[in-house]
Amino acid sequence: MGRACAGLLRPARVYLVLLFGLFVPMLVLQRRASADEVDASIRELRGARAYKTRLSAAMFLARQRDPRAVFALARAVTDDPDSTVRRLAALSLARLAQAVATSDARSTAVAALDRARRDRDRGVRRSAQLALERLNGALADTSSSASRIFVHVDMPADQSRTLPSGSTSAVYAALRGSLRANAPDYEMASGVLPTRAELASRKLRGFSITARVARIAVQPNGNHTDVSCTVSLRVGPWTGRDGDERLSAEESASATGNGRVSASRKGASRAAVDCAVAVAEELAARQVVPFLRRVAATP
Repeated sequence: MGRACAGLLRPARVYLVLLFGLFVPMLVLQRRASADEVDASIRELRGARAYKTRLSAAMFLARQRDPRAVFALARAVTDDPDSTVRRLAALSLARLAQAVATSDARSTAVAALDRARRDRDRGVRRSAQLALERLNGALADTSSSASRIFVHVDMPADQSRTLPSGSTSAVYAALRGSLRANAPDYEMASGVLPTRAELASRKLRGFSITARVARIAVQPNGNHTDVSCTVSLRVGPWTGRDGDERLSAEESASATGNGRVSASRKGASRAAVDCAVAVAEELAARQVVPFLRRVAATP
């Protein structure tokens, strides 16, 4: 169980029950690595003297759904002095770049792998060539077979009426951040939303995500407080700021998640926000993105 601190929830277990459509799995999900852990591994990969330390850092980064890991591995595939680290970086880049990278990071990965094909080590050259073929093939398949997606995230509603004022902005930011990390090819507006005609001209398929914090419960537990929360997301087609929403069974779905956080008594309010943020992030990453991937692949 994680203790809430002044900032975000520490890397800890958040227990979630996820409901999506008619499928009701019970899951125990581990939150993604904190930004500090990613940053520390990037520094180790770049500057540690021991190759085993750099290799361990590369293995850690290869498992993270973070575009920063792509830039770090792209640097390592050409600059690291050890061929084993360079080979691991090359093989990791193909999967990681297509899964989580922004377009800039993908371009960086392709350029690094292209340079690594001329590495002095035969094994690195082979690994880079294989990774480059896989990455280029995957990107070509994605662009030719799937629709381009635009996602409009509504400002969440606090139906529990217990979150501190302005806290729905943190849930909103968490949803957008999770979508950017797990579906970097999706487009989202940072300013004025597009119209129906603008979506059509850019050949974008629009969807909206509406979130609500349905429940916050606070239960004293000795010197600490247990805070539980329920967050729901609804996904549906979106036709632009001047269009009417239309619901269809094939393109609409809902997801509900429950989380529980342990905090100090004084930190209960912050823990409630962290709980809602954690559940929203997991729902977006593990339920919404796969659903939209399936929808996008359907003509």
